[in-house]
Amino acid sequence: MSLCIKIYSLLNRIRSERRDISYTLPLALTYSIRWITLKTVKTLSAVTFAYLLAMPAIANADYTSLNDAVSSSDTERQYTLDSDETISSNLGSMNGSSDAELTVNGGLYKILGNNYTGINVNNANKTLTLNGGIWRDFTRVITENSGTVIIKGNALFTNNSATGNGGAVYIADGETITFNGGNTFSENTALSNGGAVYIAGGNTIAFSGSNANTFSKNKASSNGGAVNIDGGNTIAFSGSNTFNE
Repeated sequence: MSLCIKIYSLLNRIRSERRDISYTLPLALTYSIRWITLKTVKTLSAVTFAYLLAMPAIANADYTSLNDAVSSSDTERQYTLDSDETISSNLGSMNGSSDAELTVNGGLYKILGNNYTGINVNNANKTLTLNGGIWRDFTRVITENSGTVIIKGNALFTNNSATGNGGAVYIADGETITFNGGNTFSENTALSNGGAVYIAGGNTIAFSGSNANTFSKNKASSNGGAVNIDGGNTIAFSGSNTFNE
């Protein structure tokens, strides 16, 4: 779909649904389209409209579900929940050869996994950022075999499970993962190691932020009821992290 068609379709959607859609622009500026109508577009200057056409297709305009956002080939992807969402199939992989970023803004909404598998990050050029959200009932939420994962803060992972390692999060060799403060891992289980989080060797790991990452009532059949970290990792702890039971 051409950029012109995308903009035309987006404006029609805004007019019919009366939704606010924001775009992050260069130099950290934010341009917000509020209750725009096609009549309004006619009054825009040629420069402004050309700038709109040049903007990347991000936000939720092209994604009807989290599955769509994960499988999209767009370079920059943002998916923001505005209600609880129940997953109806495995979320699949962020793969491919080109650089790509996916940010999921969950807020206080639930992402119900329905026992399906979560997001796979399978390429060194991929970055997955989770910003909030209540992630529950997945057969593991995140599997990172290559790439970067940032759990930005205020996310809750609960009642997720794995038949192997890492009930909520599994990190393979040689990757980068950051746990910013305010995340909670509760009642996740693994039949092997790392009830909530399993991290293999050779990774760069940061537990950071002024708010605590909290691990509570997670269970593993073997090692690491909450977190299992193999040898050879570079680990940085800052702020507070709480482990209960």
